[in-house]
Amino acid sequence: MATIDQISARARQALFARLPQTDDVLPRIPVGDAACHVKTSGDLKANFLATAAANKFQVHSCTQAELLNTVNSLLAQHAVKSLLCSADLPFALSELNGVEPLVFDRPLEEMREQVFGADAALCVGTAGASSSGNVLCASSPQAPRCLTLVPPILVLLLPESRLVASPEAAINLALKSGAHPANLVFTAGPARTADIELITIFGAHGPHTVELVVYGED
Repeated sequence: MATIDQISARARQALFARLPQTDDVLPRIPVGDAACHVKTSGDLKANFLATAAANKFQVHSCTQAELLNTVNSLLAQHAVKSLLCSADLPFALSELNGVEPLVFDRPLEEMREQVFGADAALCVGTAGASSSGNVLCASSPQAPRCLTLVPPILVLLLPESRLVASPEAAINLALKSGAHPANLVFTAGPARTADIELITIFGAHGPHTVELVVYGED
């Protein structure tokens, strides 16, 4: 009787045998220079909006003057009452209509019930990768990793000035300030899995809806 290792070895051999053979050797590109090799169609914003939409973000584009009204409209649309917020929002929490804003002003262990019971989260992305349509969020005490992972709805704000070509460039931008966050989380739309019969299920291990608002800065 064949062992699991033998079966796995035969499966690998069969898979590799089906791959096209080539003598070409791909050049190694230093991570720091990777952004200049990324091919994007059109400008960074247009390409990012297209790739983000393909990732199943709910994409919105507005000016900074329209940002608050856009956010309030989205919160009302989802009937949000309790809202986790990062500390770097471009407007005052008092300007949010009809919600109870919660900030991380205490240790996370003391806020566990509020964090896991919140209707939604609202935060500002650190960088957006145009080639992949992903948004990087750097964690901090005022915006811990769970902010983008726990609530079922995530409203993610991204200034146009933080759009870059690639995920590598996004990481470089996050580290330019000299800070070294405990976590760098890339959000690629709503959480999803297709583990069971290849049927895609949204929200299995994170937000089932991600509203992405890209805004121009005055």
